[in-house]
Amino acid sequence: HVRDMLEALSRIDLTKEPGVFAALLEELADGAERQRDEQHGICYVVISTSVREQTVSGLCRFAERIGEKVTWLSPVAPDMPVPQIPQELAQLLQYRRLVRR
Repeated sequence: HVRDMLEALSRIDLTKEPGVFAALLEELADGAERQRDEQHGICYVVISTSVREQTVSGLCRFAERIGEKVTWLSPVAPDMPVPQIPQELAQLLQYRRLVRR
């Protein structure tokens, strides 16, 4: 599995402009909704340092649409704010703050 992930990462085209993260999440949610019956035991893990409103709302919509637990690992500096996740989504979107020293 690790080899497959490294191979996929090696194919990233760095000459392309980066996309909007929230838009990517919408595309992924569309695919997950179409394949819901085929997916069993999928674990969604997002690693992002962004705590901007656009990222938070995008992750909240993603977790809500797919109806599966999403773990958000956030390696942040001590002075960065903690994102506000709506209480009703706290079980689906689990934020794990990893403070860098």
